[in-house]
Amino acid sequence: MKILKKNKWLIIISFILFFVPFFWLKPGEMDLGGDASRLFFYDPISYLQTNILYNVQPSGVGAESISYFSIPFILALAFFKSILRSSTFLIASFNGIQLSLAFISIYFIVKDFFYEKNASNFSVQLASIFAAFFYILSPVLIYSWDRALLQHSQLFLNPLIFLLVFKFLSTKKKIFIYLILLLTVLFSFNFTYLAASAIFSFYPLAFLFLSIYFFVIKKTKIPLKEIIFASVALFLLNAFHLIPHIVSIFFSNSAAFNNVFSKEGIVDRGLGYFLAIAPDIKVSNGLMDLQQQVIFNKERLFDSSSILFIVFPALILVALIFNKQKRLLLTGLFFLITVFFYTANITSVGFNFYKSLFNIPGFAMFRNFYGQWSNIYIFFYSLLLGGALIIIFQKIKRKGYALLSFFVLLGILFVFSWQFINGTLINKVLYVSKDIKAVIKMDPEYESFLKYLNSAPSDSRVLSFPLTDFGYQMLAGENGGVYQGPTTIGYLLGRKDFSGYLTLEPFGYTFMYLISHKDYSSLENLLSLLNIRYIFYNSDPYIYDDNFPGYPYQYVKKIMPTNQKLYKEFLEQLDIEKRVDFGNKYHLYVLSEKKYLPHIYTAKKSIYLDTSDKIRIVLPFSLGEEIRYSIKNYNFASQKNDISAFLQEATAENVDLEIAKNKKEILLASSVSQDVYDLLYPLLALQKKVEEQNLFVKPLVYFDSGVFSLEKYIKEIEKKDRNLSWDIYLKGYEDKVNNLTTQINSDKNNFYSPLQNKIKLSFVLKKHELLINNYVKSSTFTSPLEKKYVEDISDKMFSSLLNNLNLSKSEPMQFQYNINLEPKGEYEVYFQNGLVGAKDEENLKLNINNDSSLQYQNSNKNWINFGKFFAGEKTDHKISLTIPDLPLFSEEEFIGLQKSSMIGETKNFIITDGLVFNYINGLIQENYTWDFNSKYFITFDYSFSNMEDAVNWNKYGAVVEPGENNQTLLKIINNNGRIKTENIVDKSNIVIKNVSIIQLETPKILFEKNNIYQKEEQAVPQISFTRINPTKYKILVKNAITPYTLVFSELFNNNWKLYISPSASEEEKTQISYFKGDVKEGSHKKIFFNENTFETWGKKPIDEINHFQVNGYANGWYIKPEDVGGKREYEFILEMSTQKIFYIGLAISIFSFLIFILIGILVIVRDTGIIGFLFKRKKV
Repeated sequence: MKILKKNKWLIIISFILFFVPFFWLKPGEMDLGGDASRLFFYDPISYLQTNILYNVQPSGVGAESISYFSIPFILALAFFKSILRSSTFLIASFNGIQLSLAFISIYFIVKDFFYEKNASNFSVQLASIFAAFFYILSPVLIYSWDRALLQHSQLFLNPLIFLLVFKFLSTKKKIFIYLILLLTVLFSFNFTYLAASAIFSFYPLAFLFLSIYFFVIKKTKIPLKEIIFASVALFLLNAFHLIPHIVSIFFSNSAAFNNVFSKEGIVDRGLGYFLAIAPDIKVSNGLMDLQQQVIFNKERLFDSSSILFIVFPALILVALIFNKQKRLLLTGLFFLITVFFYTANITSVGFNFYKSLFNIPGFAMFRNFYGQWSNIYIFFYSLLLGGALIIIFQKIKRKGYALLSFFVLLGILFVFSWQFINGTLINKVLYVSKDIKAVIKMDPEYESFLKYLNSAPSDSRVLSFPLTDFGYQMLAGENGGVYQGPTTIGYLLGRKDFSGYLTLEPFGYTFMYLISHKDYSSLENLLSLLNIRYIFYNSDPYIYDDNFPGYPYQYVKKIMPTNQKLYKEFLEQLDIEKRVDFGNKYHLYVLSEKKYLPHIYTAKKSIYLDTSDKIRIVLPFSLGEEIRYSIKNYNFASQKNDISAFLQEATAENVDLEIAKNKKEILLASSVSQDVYDLLYPLLALQKKVEEQNLFVKPLVYFDSGVFSLEKYIKEIEKKDRNLSWDIYLKGYEDKVNNLTTQINSDKNNFYSPLQNKIKLSFVLKKHELLINNYVKSSTFTSPLEKKYVEDISDKMFSSLLNNLNLSKSEPMQFQYNINLEPKGEYEVYFQNGLVGAKDEENLKLNINNDSSLQYQNSNKNWINFGKFFAGEKTDHKISLTIPDLPLFSEEEFIGLQKSSMIGETKNFIITDGLVFNYINGLIQENYTWDFNSKYFITFDYSFSNMEDAVNWNKYGAVVEPGENNQTLLKIINNNGRIKTENIVDKSNIVIKNVSIIQLETPKILFEKNNIYQKEEQAVPQISFTRINPTKYKILVKNAITPYTLVFSELFNNNWKLYISPSASEEEKTQISYFKGDVKEGSHKKIFFNENTFETWGKKPIDEINHFQVNGYANGWYIKPEDVGGKREYEFILEMSTQKIFYIGLAISIFSFLIFILIGILVIVRDTGIIGFLFKRKKV
């Protein structure tokens, strides 16, 4: 009772703080969104079963991912959810615990650390309470409460563990160690690899601070034995997640390994991000405890009145003037250290030193430094401020004045944190939305959809529309809020789902490319390869059309339908078997079984492609009706005798640019800056005429000068309209064009080919013809009769000028190819359809080695079949293809640049595809979909000067291909010698004009080789598979006579192992079957542990040489009869082998926890003196 009375204000405040979060959410509302989602509050058991217990991601193509660290916490949530029955109360209770425990911890740390015998208890309590309020209401920390990650619990865990360590070092009572260890288990997600930045930003500095305090100031011996025991116990208790992560980081080439040790992880991913945000971090904001306004978050919580926060650093300075006690100085020193790490902008020397730290493996975790060091920074700030206030309050003689000062300071905090106190910061408006809140109340109709999908028999993937940029799902609640976070389909049902562009990797770009080209047949084939049977479509306009004009649809909307109406039209293009509706908004489309590949299947035909290009992965499907392929890279093949077919593309020889094989001419408008209305225009015109005469003798610039002269001549119409003689005017224009045409035809030295200049000039003429006709029609100074006359002579003139260019729309074309084929092979030859009309198909001529002539046989919409070719002994073959009437160019213009010049070190002219999801500097033209099977001829003029002063123009030209990984498409200004920089003083500014892009599309020729013994349709075994859990499958095989390829449509990983079961299980009741019963699915389960969990331990898997990548991403095994002892019927167990590491770690943790409980009970009994109290005898 004495303790309660002594700390009554602490208890009252903590009690109030616990219930504050209960006012943030209305009944039924939940804060579930965010990058990692908080769906565990909604359904902790389902979240545990689908995402936590297994090391395979529940979304996308099934990459390996470790999430075991949340098991104790999720189990605790499930227990409390069963009691509270409400996710709203569960969220509020957890938030209340965080607030109150953080407050209590800071209060006792300040109170105990700065305690002095002669200190006023009133001053100490007042200062400790304010320091605790300062910590939990800090503007730096309160902004992180909405859609918080699991690691947000460091808000109270850090000070609580600091307090327990402080108590242990002060009292040497082991009970505090056991409380710490218990916390590390319950909140194990804060002590794992993913929380490394939170761990290494707080605990090293905090423990160093305590060590200096006790060892140097207090002269206390550090209990090393107990610390070593605690460290070992912490590892053993958390072995269930630490061991798998350690193995992942240090013993495999995993994503974690690359993040820590690779150049991309150390420098590119870490340092690049750091340099992007560092300029926005202000030391002044940090010292005043204000939120940093970084480039990615320009939302301001505070206005100019936030200058009041300067009172806090001022109070610290005043206290240091009055009292320079060692504890306060030590706290101040560590505070300054955290200021450096939190801001990184303390002098240029400090900034460069900070940059150098990124060379340390793992330091890239601090790339978002101001966020990751914020907790330790505010922690020491709170301690320092609490110690300073104790000194100041003691200097104030009257308690009333001290209380007044306390409430004034508290008032400043409350005013600026009111949005947090009343819950506004929790229920925030979603980024760039139209006032849509993040808190939702789950829609019962959507819950009905989840229940239905969960019962669907097929172990197939789901594609969710509308597609987002980064993989978020958008879901409207009954209350008008929208959930924006990872897919509920994957994280609650465990059914792998594609909800965004990035989750479609490694086929994200291919997917967009096919949609942009409206190639829906190939799109369906791609969906088949990705094991997609279901399409979930949320047709709610609330989550797509107007409420979210940009993020998270900013990039996908450049290719995907831009509204829900267009989405419905898009879905109608697909082969849908049936549709199930859930209310008016939620629809489940089932794709046709004819184009569906099950999760596990046996391939009827193995196709070896001569490329790893993901866009061409769907090529084999276009050759016929068969879809049961295993598609492999030719160079990757290890088992040549399983080849059903090679698919090889002939390589075109160097393209002759004088013969325009282009399908498109993309002309970006020229820069003409002079104004005909300039007062000095007559003099300038005379000067320009002389310049033009001189320019015409310079082959590199005469064409542009001629076009410039024509542009200027057209602009003179408006000025001369009243007295204009149209005959004289048009005759002058005609003479200029004819002179320029003559110059083009006679030029032998121009950088551009005559044909390219003629094409450009034809566009200019058509533009001018339209301008003149429009002007004549709108003129008020021309009679109707004269208008008709001018239109007639204008039409005749432009028709004559265009004819003089001698531009043929089409002409016979011959293409040359080379190909290297295996000798003595019979090949089927295909030619790309669509470049010629149906009437010309039979006139195509294909000649091989000048002695074998192949003729048209048949065709489908994708390919023309030329029949068979026998390669003989030769390996190198020359091919010529003659097309009688190939279109040369289309009259399509692509006008406009976002910018006309670049200033700065970056010299990139980049034309981006609408699919590219990155920020690019330079001249940018978006929304042009590149054909990655084509080359492009790029030309433009450039000058190193300002746009207004640009005179000395140079030409650039190059044949380019789309960039590596389909990311940055063209970087054509570089240091390859093509850009002339001699005698250029200032190379930082470059001006570009007259950009021309010509697509050089060469028709494709494919050679398909069939093995002789597999000309007949290959017999494949029948299989029946059952999912035990996401990391384990059982596959029954029947009638296996010949070798075959088994395909498992999960992301290729060497850790997937195929074992032969010693005894076959009973065949599961078939839920669904495919390919006339060749592939069956049993009743899928979610078994985490049973008597068969360890059945493959100690067993040898199928030889790894038979395990390879197929279909551009998936796992394939080539199974021969000798691999299974010649059996025709047997059972495989397919298992993710690294899951076993988790079981080992889990066993260690469970055993350690049981010992920990027993020893803990003894320690508690001894340290609390319960035994003595219970058996204490009364004195007689």
